[in-house]
Amino acid sequence: MSMHQTDLVVGAGRFETQPQVTQSEDSALHGSIPRAVLAGTSGPALTILRGKELTPYVLSRDELITRSARLARHFRDLGMQPEQRVLLLLPTDLAFLTSLMALWFNSAVSVPVVHHSSKKNHAMWCQKVRRILETSQPRFVIGTEHALAAIGTLVDGERHPVLISENEVLRIMEEPGEPALPELPDEGALAHCQFTSGSTGEPKGILVRHGQIVANLDAAAERIDLREGDRFLSWLPLHHDMGFIGGLLFPLYEQIPQVLLPTDSFARAPHLWLELISHYRVSLSPAPTFAYELLATRVSDSRLRGIDLSSWRYAWVGAEPIFQKTLFGFRSRFRRDGLPEHALAPCYGLAEATLAVSATEPGREVSVAWVKRDPLQAEGVVEPGREDDDESISIVGVGRPLSWAQTRLVDDADVLVGEGHEGRILVRGKCVCRENLTRERLVETGPWLDTGDLGFGPR
Repeated sequence: MSMHQTDLVVGAGRFETQPQVTQSEDSALHGSIPRAVLAGTSGPALTILRGKELTPYVLSRDELITRSARLARHFRDLGMQPEQRVLLLLPTDLAFLTSLMALWFNSAVSVPVVHHSSKKNHAMWCQKVRRILETSQPRFVIGTEHALAAIGTLVDGERHPVLISENEVLRIMEEPGEPALPELPDEGALAHCQFTSGSTGEPKGILVRHGQIVANLDAAAERIDLREGDRFLSWLPLHHDMGFIGGLLFPLYEQIPQVLLPTDSFARAPHLWLELISHYRVSLSPAPTFAYELLATRVSDSRLRGIDLSSWRYAWVGAEPIFQKTLFGFRSRFRRDGLPEHALAPCYGLAEATLAVSATEPGREVSVAWVKRDPLQAEGVVEPGREDDDESISIVGVGRPLSWAQTRLVDDADVLVGEGHEGRILVRGKCVCRENLTRERLVETGPWLDTGDLGFGPR
């Protein structure tokens, strides 16, 4: 297959390849989030919408540093050391943000986990957290009172981690003084452990280094073409890679004013997402496919009266299969509310590649291909179809790979497939994570990561 700029399918979305001459996985990593935060300009870092009333709390960069430094000193006094794993079972609020920066100031490794469940799903949540505890063997757990009470029943005495409550975090970070920071982690240090369920449902902890996060964010910023005056909003869960790296760290690292809406608030009232984009004049905001479908089909007009979406220039769509009907339905409904015609930007990524692999350029029309269903599903052969043909299906493009990524398509024998044929997508580059918590290598065949996703090239 020729690797020029052409379209490919990824699951229910299309993907575009680029020339094989890209940054290699051996390119030097550089930077870390803690160093970037310390080097950033003073001023507002983010706005957190707190409580049922969604009261805005503006946190400056200087306040974030000072409070996190106090907390880092407390963590060191409790014995926290570099590369120790720290579970975070906290909502989207001050305690999560300061705890994250504090443990990174100490060169520890963040392991965010969903912090609560409904009564109906409590047993399932406990089972998942137990498996994560067994896999990650954390030295510390920072959580809500409810989460810590559950943790106490899920670990035995010999492996019991140090438990730190949300209330303790909030108290310590307000204590007086500005303690000195230890030597900050460099680009090669472990930063984060992202748990994925995998095909078997067993948790797998993907280990990510500071430099990989920075490289991924730099490449995403390059693709999005950041502009002066950009504003960012996310409601995505912080235990998910799209929410943690894409929704929290991206604007923090790039010094974009950001608004954080707790995921629970979005779940209770999805229309808040668009109301807040309108209110804060947000230009950048990501979400998975289901959120666009929900807003396009399930929320009444009365909930959205008077919104203005004209500022929203780049709307990530990712984390799930992407469907033409969803995107066009969303655009059709909200065009009258000022949504820019080319705001929707399908993307592709996975935790094993830090986060983002490909993304649509801003201002570009959503790329859609119609192909015949049966040849593709039966033989992996791509034959052009028609929109008015019941035997054809639509495939949505997810943009060209970012500058760090190199891609190829192979068949079951790991042989490159020809144009017009489906194949497994392989990715290589410096953002590919090579180990999980059990020290199993994620890269099985040389430098290439087998994503497990299928793609195809043009005829």
